[in-house]
Amino acid sequence: MRNKKIVFFSTSELFGNRKTGGLKRFLELYKYYKCKSSVDTLLYTGDPQKVLSKEIKENFISLDRRTNKHYLVPNEILIFISNFKEILKLKNSEYDELIVFDVPTAISLSLLNLKNINLFIRQDLIGYKKIYLSDKKTSNLSKKIYINLLKFAETICIIKSKKIFVQCEYDLNELIKRHKYLKKMIKNKTIVQINNINPSWVTTSGYSTSYRKNESIKKIGFIGDFSNERKGHKLFLESMSKIKNKKIEVTVIGDGIKLDLYKEKFADERITFTGRVENVSKYLNQFDLLVVPSIADSCPNTVLEALYNNVLVIGSNAGGIPEILNYKEAIFNLDEKSLVHKINELEKNENIETLSKLQMIRKKDLLFNWPEKINDFIEE
Repeated sequence: MRNKKIVFFSTSELFGNRKTGGLKRFLELYKYYKCKSSVDTLLYTGDPQKVLSKEIKENFISLDRRTNKHYLVPNEILIFISNFKEILKLKNSEYDELIVFDVPTAISLSLLNLKNINLFIRQDLIGYKKIYLSDKKTSNLSKKIYINLLKFAETICIIKSKKIFVQCEYDLNELIKRHKYLKKMIKNKTIVQINNINPSWVTTSGYSTSYRKNESIKKIGFIGDFSNERKGHKLFLESMSKIKNKKIEVTVIGDGIKLDLYKEKFADERITFTGRVENVSKYLNQFDLLVVPSIADSCPNTVLEALYNNVLVIGSNAGGIPEILNYKEAIFNLDEKSLVHKINELEKNENIETLSKLQMIRKKDLLFNWPEKINDFIEE
């Protein structure tokens, strides 16, 4: 009996310096199947040949990765054109499953009608892009055309995919809202699988089966990108000046084009801006409380890592965050009043203890083998 052949297709540099949560998950799944004796894998990636020869040795294709700075011409279009022959060769080859993350990468495969596409939607694409475009000075007409093109690409990918994987019910509902005429198809194809808190890249040093017994909140942290407003840094920083306890130390981790603007605006001896750091968990474990005020976020890794390391975490009611945290005690609305009230509530020891115990319960729910769960669905 021949081995099953699974193709993993990514246009990103999987082994580059900066790995998003999505790229880490992609690699996690790839490594899981690569270790299975009953499966043959083939990896397409934007990494250079030399890097791939060192990292995985064999069974890979290095794609020609073209990029540009103009957002109206997505990199994926350039990559598709420059790798057309390679993608066509894949289409004409024999394989059992094709795994691809997100619509921008999947659209070229869908347009060429490749078979057995397992599409992993790792973000509310349209929701994220609308936030990204809100800062751009391009005309509203250009923005509208761009969003409609993305919706069209999403439609094609939904129709052509064999199965669709999303991280939360929120993302599934947003898909259905945008494509009402495909509601039945989306429901039939889509699997909702939340992420686990114990992927291979998370350090085990913070793991414990008992909750932290914090007597008070002395250090509050924020981790997020400053490239646009999606991570909610503005709400976080404006709220910090209004909390009751003025002795609380505040640490902000992350970089981006807007960082200097906020550093100047919120210059305060209680707020430390670290910029980008390599070892985020080192800082995370020093926090008494992590605040995740995202305007849009499907399944933020910061929440998962805080739960794993027994760091108290509260998050906004946006995207999939309430599905991860799962308790009203950990959720606030996207306004200063609600966030400040939530932090002030944690001045009371009994509220800290209540939240800690609830998070330990949730932590146990989210300890599982994620690639194995995905494999079970693919095998169905």
